[in-house]
Parts: sequence; C-alpha cells; structure tokens
Amino acid sequence: MPTDHAQPPYRLTAATPRPHHETAALVDQLLAEQLKSEGHEEPAPRERQAPPERLRLGDRVLLDRDDGPLTGRGPGARYSRRRLRTPAVHGTDQLTLTLATDTVDGPTRLRIEAEHLPAGPAVAPHGRVPVPDLVRRLLPLLDAAEGPVPLAVAPRLLTPADLDGLIDELCDPERRLPTVVASVPPAVPVDRWQQQVLDPLVRQLPGLASLYVLGHGALPRFNLALEYHKVYGGAVRTFLPEVDPASRADAARHPVLPRGRIDENPRRAAALLAREPRRIAAELPLPAPLSAVPELRLPPEARKAPAAPGPSSNARRCGWSAAGCGSSSRADRAAPGAAPAPSASANSSTASASSRCWSSPATARRRSPWTARARPTAGPGSPGTA
Repeated sequence: MPTDHAQPPYRLTAATPRPHHETAALVDQLLAEQLKSEGHEEPAPRERQAPPERLRLGDRVLLDRDDGPLTGRGPGARYSRRRLRTPAVHGTDQLTLTLATDTVDGPTRLRIEAEHLPAGPAVAPHGRVPVPDLVRRLLPLLDAAEGPVPLAVAPRLLTPADLDGLIDELCDPERRLPTVVASVPPAVPVDRWQQQVLDPLVRQLPGLASLYVLGHGALPRFNLALEYHKVYGGAVRTFLPEVDPASRADAARHPVLPRGRIDENPRRAAALLAREPRRIAAELPLPAPLSAVPELRLPPEARKAPAAPGPSSNARRCGWSAAGCGSSSRADRAAPGAAPAPSASANSSTASASSRCWSSPATARRRSPWTARARPTAGPGSPGTA
C-alpha cells in the first residue's frame, strides 16, 4: 500500500461474465502488448501450474505473476495476479491486476490498482495517478460492471427509450458507484459537444462510475421525471448512491458541475468531477472471492541481487526452481507501502420516478464542495500487493 507521501491510487473493482481463464488470458495479452509497445521485452506465456515468478523485462521493469486455488471456497475457485513495476520520475509506477472466481465457468471478479511509489519519504507527490491505459483497453472487452453500474470508457448517448433503464439504475439500492449524467446545450449538436467537451471532461472516470449523456429528446423527459434532480444547459450531475427523487433535500447530495465552470477551466473541472468517484471507488470493500486471494509471496531467488547483469535479449524468469536469477529491486524487500529504492537493473418514461425508486432514511448526507457553488437550479439548466 502507498505511504503517506504517495499519490492517491487508482482503484477499480468490477465483475465480468467472462470465465476466469479467458479473463486471465486477455489480461496477459494486453500486458504483453503494452510492454512491447514501450520497448520492453515481451513476457513468455505462463503455464497453468507454474509457481509464483518474477520476470525481469528491462532496467527496473519487473513483472510478478502468480495463480492458484482459493482455499476454502470450493474446488473451482481460483485466482490470478499480475503486478507490473516500471520506472518513473522520482519513484516507481506499480500496476496490480487481481482476478478471482468461485466457479470454473462462472463470472470473474477483478481488481485493478495503480499507484506511484515514491523513491523516498522526502519526495512530494505531484498529482493523482492517472487512469491506466490498460484499463481503457480492457473495459470494452469485458462487459464489466460493479453491481448495476456498467463500467464504460466513454459516455453512452441516451434516447427517450433509454430513460427507464437510467432511472432504475439511479434508484437501485445495490448501486455503490456514482452515475454521471451529462446534458448538452440546446443549440449545440450532441456529437460535437461529446467530442469537444465531454470526452476530455470524463477522461479520469473510466472504471469509477457509469457515464451517460442525455440527447436533446431525452433531456426534457428526464427532468420531468426527476424534477428535483434536474440537469441541463451543458451541466453535468454526479448521482451518488441512494437517490430519492421525491425528496427536494436529497438533491443537494448529488453535485452539479455547471457549464460555466467547465468552460472556465476544463482541466480543473475534469479533476473536480473525478474526485468523489475516485474516493468512493477506492473505499469499496473487496468482494468475497478477491478478499480470499493470498498475499503475494515470491521465492527467495527472485529477491536476490544479481552477481552480474544477465543477457538483455530474453526475459529472465525467477521461479521456485530457478537458479541464477537476475537482479532484484530492493523495493521488493521493503514492507508494504514502503518507498522503493531504485533497482540495480533490470435503458421513454415521463412518469414520476419516485414510484419506482427505493428510498431510505437520510443517511450520512455528504455535501460536495462544489454543490454549494453550483446548485442544480443555478445553471442554464489489492489484496496481496506487498
């Protein structure tokens, strides 16, 4: 885990209907493509029964891989984990992907965590960890979701026929992630607005929220159905869990980012829009299969410093039976969260939504810092990462 000096991590927790072996193969393929595109050595395919191992794919480029059964969760329960460390300015970037399932052909739960490990306690963080490029490539292939929240890379354009599904999602008591709903100014073509404004605005949100944009035909019907939770005029509203559309007071819980703030500073608006979804996603508890994944334990050989640099033409594998492995980063011998030292090498409805929505007593109403400044009526509208 990151230290107090580390940048805020990116965390994604989701489920895919793909079985475990297909999801793991897809992750391995995308990781290999990423490494190759960055000029690093491509890792060799991993055998199913192989022990935990470390591949050294370049200078300070380490790929740890382990797989195995989930103890106490049935004969078909398995997990796979991939941890990639690459050099970065003032430290190391770490990307951990963990997959787990309870049945052989059942759905797979996945956790993706990206964090920056500073080179030392005196190194100050210089910004949030961005959404990994691998997430943008992986999500469209997985049909991933967190409960009733579909996790997409770009906002889905909604027509009047899609509104029932959106309202059902907003009111679903099992929804744990935010739902972000964007409007389009009446005189602006939807395609142009989405390309020029919305796509950059939501770039930090993939994996953290569901994303929608209301078409010109859907917008007035949505605002009629949710009269206290309107969004219009180019504003964007973040619907937190537990929406009560019949409550005027509840509307204050769901922050609105008005068009004026977006136009004033698009980059700052994007960071502001992502802040609450990122916090909520990072605090989600792990589902049962993922919480059963054991701690990553590499063999002693993978942690030893090299006697001499190995050949650069092939990825070097360190397994339980490996001998004479390449160099090891001292960060691997540090306690979880310790700063690593540099390595030596290496959904049409206009009916009232309240009749369908689950509502609950007010619980922990949290007001966003920007709700007070931009009310809806004011706008023109990982386990084992040791």
